[in-house]
Amino acid sequence: MELMVSVTLFAITILVTTQIFQTVLEGQRQAVASQDMQESIRYTFERVGKEIRTAIKDETGICNGAPGKIYRVIGGQEIIFLNYKGECIRYFMNNDRLAIQRGIEAFQYITPSNIVISRVLFQLTDNSDYVQAKVLMRLQMEISVKNGKQKLNVQTVLSSRYYE
Repeated sequence: MELMVSVTLFAITILVTTQIFQTVLEGQRQAVASQDMQESIRYTFERVGKEIRTAIKDETGICNGAPGKIYRVIGGQEIIFLNYKGECIRYFMNNDRLAIQRGIEAFQYITPSNIVISRVLFQLTDNSDYVQAKVLMRLQMEISVKNGKQKLNVQTVLSSRYYE
């Protein structure tokens, strides 16, 4: 009888310990997935932001189709501008990922494949009271984890450092 009680208590203890371990492990997986997503988006914003801030005016309009303007936003889904090297840059969505195209080169993805960008929005504020145009960049994304998906909405406002 004592042996049966001991085995039962041992089994219950092992089951409870295993359940706690699984819960902690799942929490850790979600935290790592969230951290990966935040790191990827931080990299994306840093990369895109650097080029947007150093954009120059397209005097001829050959790159962005808007002579005398720094940026051109098309449908809120893509932005085109000249970078400080004079290269025509285009950021846009492709297959649920953010991509960059330099001149006539093939495009490259700048977000990892495990992060799905469900929406990108570029908004241009060209206020005549300011010399600098401002670009609002907003991303809605999600990453798959074992028990579902984690979603994140982020945005930033960038302004050109170009002065006449």
